[in-house]
Amino acid sequence: MRGLIIVALVGLAGLSFADRIILAPSALKVRNRHVRFEYDVELNRNRNARGYLAVGMTREIEAELILDRVESKPDLASLNLSYQYLPCIVDAAPGISIGVQDLMDRTIERRMAYVAFTYRFGMDGPHNSFTPLELSLGFGVGRRNGVFVGVMVPFTWQFRLLADHNIRGVSAGLEYFPLHNASLRWIFREGQSQIGMRWTSRW
Repeated sequence: MRGLIIVALVGLAGLSFADRIILAPSALKVRNRHVRFEYDVELNRNRNARGYLAVGMTREIEAELILDRVESKPDLASLNLSYQYLPCIVDAAPGISIGVQDLMDRTIERRMAYVAFTYRFGMDGPHNSFTPLELSLGFGVGRRNGVFVGVMVPFTWQFRLLADHNIRGVSAGLEYFPLHNASLRWIFREGQSQIGMRWTSRW
């Protein structure tokens, strides 16, 4: 019975896989036949917002639609695509992904092709042993050129610290999971703070 509970918890934790930490790519992805909806809004007068809809098309391929609402421009749509060449094995081998962010070159981050590596380290302890620490790094070329890095540090399976540098700038924040497939985020970026939510489900 205990073994079944452990397997179930690990499987549910896997629902939160994504190809980004915050903005920097990672080598993780939305699982096959799963969909993730994400919405973020800035806590300032402009109320700029961004929505994401990511779909695990196959075991290796993820497609993510982006919709930006910016005060001085009409709504802008673009697409992120990623291919997971190798899945990550906790404490053994990194995951490897290649992809393109902002394929249409319409967001503030601009188009970038990349290679990403993600390492997952098992965490011992009574609170977060089912949620590995994640470290992602890679490099991109295009409108952005350089090295990016991101980290996710779990305090428990419900509370996580996020931080990344996506070549353009640094983002950091906290994530809370009231449910295994849904989370709330508070992100700080370039002197601005924003709140957001994520929800993942099978289709």
